[in-house]
Amino acid sequence: VLRGNVCVVHLVRIFMSPIDYQVGKLSRASNTLSALFSTKITTIYKIQLSRQA
Repeated sequence: VLRGNVCVVHLVRIFMSPIDYQVGKLSRASNTLSALFSTKITTIYKIQLSRQA
């Protein structure tokens, strides 16, 4: 019984690993996007401040 469970777990892991990989890629991409977005906002903010000064 235990051996069968281990086999099922192994199969689930094999099945899930591409999904985990895609999720990891997505989260990395969103992190990169948010970082770019925040730097853009700070740059725009600094430009606005320098214009006011």
